[in-house]
Amino acid sequence: QKNAIWMIKQLGGGICWHEVGTGKTMIMCVSAYEMKRLGLVQKPLIIGLKANVHEIADTFRKAYPNAKVLYPGKEDFTPANRKEVFSKIKNNNWDCIILTHDQFAKIPQRQRPRGKNFWWNP
Repeated sequence: QKNAIWMIKQLGGGICWHEVGTGKTMIMCVSAYEMKRLGLVQKPLIIGLKANVHEIADTFRKAYPNAKVLYPGKEDFTPANRKEVFSKIKNNNWDCIILTHDQFAKIPQRQRPRGKNFWWNP
């Protein structure tokens, strides 16, 4: 686990190709927090599957009980509440943000301008 965390910090990310039960979730959480603590990233974001995102949030909170973690639920991503969540993400200094793939896909993205110096792949 220590080697994987070191690799992720040095490379700014990576793939942990470990077997089940070897601590990949803890590696993810510690790497995100350490990169934030060292100033390598501003707002670490962990994206997980719906099936295990709750476990990721629990692991993060157990490892860092005083960390400022944003883990929005389903009700936070309803159309009526989405803008508030985006505002929280943008305007607060989170130690980590934990989202599902579906939640991440709902974050509005700027479109890239087209031109001779840009390529576009819609």
